[in-house]
Amino acid sequence: QRLRAALSDVDREMETRVFRRQPDDRFSDDLQDFQSEAAMSIYEAWNAETEQVSLRESEGKISREFVYIYPPGIPVIAPGEKITGRAIELIETYKEKKLAVQGTSDRAAEKILIVKI
Repeated sequence: QRLRAALSDVDREMETRVFRRQPDDRFSDDLQDFQSEAAMSIYEAWNAETEQVSLRESEGKISREFVYIYPPGIPVIAPGEKITGRAIELIETYKEKKLAVQGTSDRAAEKILIVKI
């Protein structure tokens, strides 16, 4: 009975609140016009021999890792995609804005695993 009463109170309180998502000014719609080029399938990239290189030196290489900004969780780079200068620029910009760059084995996202060719 106490649980039911507490849940009813929460329901009433939630009905009276107005929730508005405030835009995060650190994140813009940069990814909407961003395109990447797949050089191989994710499966092929995951099973390829890899090496770790500096993110800044990875342009033109094929990624072995996902790199995404969370939130919203949209990948900037996916395994099997060719790493572009624009992707590196976006990642560096987001790091400067203190957004969570995730997916790389290097937690600081200074290095990235690439397919060794």
